[in-house]
Amino acid sequence: MKIHLEIPRNFYNALRVVSAKNDVRPYLNGILLDFKKRRWVATDGHRALIIPMNTEVCAWQLAAKDMPESLIITTTRQKISGDKCEIYLEKHNEKWTIVVCNMRNANLLWQEIVKLVEGKFPDIDRVTPKWPKHDPESIPFAAYNPQYVADVAKELENVKAARVMPIGDEASNSALVEFSGISRSELTYIVMPIRWPR
Repeated sequence: MKIHLEIPRNFYNALRVVSAKNDVRPYLNGILLDFKKRRWVATDGHRALIIPMNTEVCAWQLAAKDMPESLIITTTRQKISGDKCEIYLEKHNEKWTIVVCNMRNANLLWQEIVKLVEGKFPDIDRVTPKWPKHDPESIPFAAYNPQYVADVAKELENVKAARVMPIGDEASNSALVEFSGISRSELTYIVMPIRWPR
């Protein structure tokens, strides 16, 4: 069984930044390939990034009967510098081989074999708020780590502004982040508020 996925360079690099670094829970150090819901997901427990898969590229593959619901892969050691990231997954004798390719103008710059990560990925849907139909009239006071917004905006490239929108009426609620030049359908970025000691 073979699977071929593509994702723009900036989106892959943003997922790479959001995933945890050296967490004792190894599954947080990777990226979830959610084939059932056709999306990429990364989280470090304080923020989460969800990006839809390019279904034009992988729809027929995802319909295969023996397709897994999801896989967790380690991130690459290097950032993607080409135009896009291509990932090739092949299953042979019940084992998966995953190769991440850094592509520019259809030319291979480098490739890296990544590993599968054991464990159960967090239920992102449980903590994902919905975009309000209208901007909330009252926004509760809550503090969010500005670095969480800045480092993802940097990887997304050409983002001139970002808006943090707390969802709900309590300061403990998560917030959705909207980036200029990127539509809400292209990604969902969630940040949790800073928890102050009592």
